[in-house]
Formats: sequence, structure tokens, C-alpha cells
Amino acid sequence: MDFCLDFKTKYNEKMTASINLGDLDKVLIVGEADSGKTAFFESFCEKYAKKSVKTNNKAKFKVSFLPSEPVFFDKKSVLFNLQYALKILKIKDEKIIYELLSRFNFFDYKLKLVKDLTYAEKQKLALIRALVKEPKIILIDDLFTNVSDDLDLLCEVVDLALKQNCLVVIATREKISPNFRFDKIFKISEQGFTELSSYKNYF
Repeated sequence: MDFCLDFKTKYNEKMTASINLGDLDKVLIVGEADSGKTAFFESFCEKYAKKSVKTNNKAKFKVSFLPSEPVFFDKKSVLFNLQYALKILKIKDEKIIYELLSRFNFFDYKLKLVKDLTYAEKQKLALIRALVKEPKIILIDDLFTNVSDDLDLLCEVVDLALKQNCLVVIATREKISPNFRFDKIFKISEQGFTELSSYKNYF
């Protein structure tokens, strides 16, 4: 799949990224804080994941975007938030919710209020909610923003995401485990949007 994106960076310039990604590729994007990673994802969603009312065009891809600070109904339960996601998607069968909760060892959290979850637990819930959509592409933005939280659980979320049968793109400004395997690694910097042979070249 070929993607061409224009997005703003903290370097006060418009950057262009032209990349070819496979349907099942696992991709890492590295860059400093505010370097343009979030803008890259926003541009991606705007161009490839949104419907156009004016032209009556359908979204090109089914995309799930996980921001660094996912938004929930904090005073509602985990189950309510997942049920609401189904409602938005107009899916009546709740079977997928219980399958994902069980598969991700999160079933015992289903009645817990979101406000009582840790940052890492919220990220895991965000991934479960994203998978309810059965996306073809998953975008994960700066998962390790709150590195003081449960690092092992955050790494588990990355591992679970990378095991999904779809294209997964993860952006980070923090070093993550070298045990994770990525098909392609890109860097956003003053020099532009460039491909790296290894993220050791950045961190």
C-alpha cells in the first residue's frame, strides 16, 4: 500500500512522507517530543480513514487510532465503554467484547470504573476498544508518554498490538524493548522523514 502524507512539524515546516507498507507490516516511527508524530497520524486519518460527506466517498481503510491519552467515559465501567463503541459502530452482537476481554486477560476488569484504572490499564482498554472495530490499520501514538507507570504492562500492550493480523504503526519518543521486531522504522527530524535500518541509529 502506498501512502503520501503532508503534515506540520515542530520545525515550523510542512513535511511530506511517501511510504510503501505491506498489509501486515509492523512499523515504528521515532522522533522527539512534538516532532510531528501526532500530526503524521492526524494527516493519515484525515486522508485515509475519514468519509467525505461532500464527495460521498467512503473511507479508504478501516483505521483505529490510539492517542497517547485515550478518551473514555471515566465515570462509567470498562464494559459500558466497550458497549458504547459497539453502539457507534452499529454492532448489536456483544460477543466480540467478551472474546477480547478474555483473550487480553481483562475480563475481571469489565465492571471496574475507567477512572480507577492506571494509565497502562487504560492503554490496554484502548487497544481492546480499537479491535472491536476489526481494523485493517492500527495507529498507536506515544504509548510510553507516562513511563512512570507500569512499563511491563505497556510493553504487553505493544506486544498484543504487534500480534494483530493487520498493519500496525507505533510512534514513540522513548526507547522500547529491542525484542520487538519491526518491518520498517522511520525517523521524523529536521532532516525530514527518513527510513532507518535500526532504531539504535536514533536512540
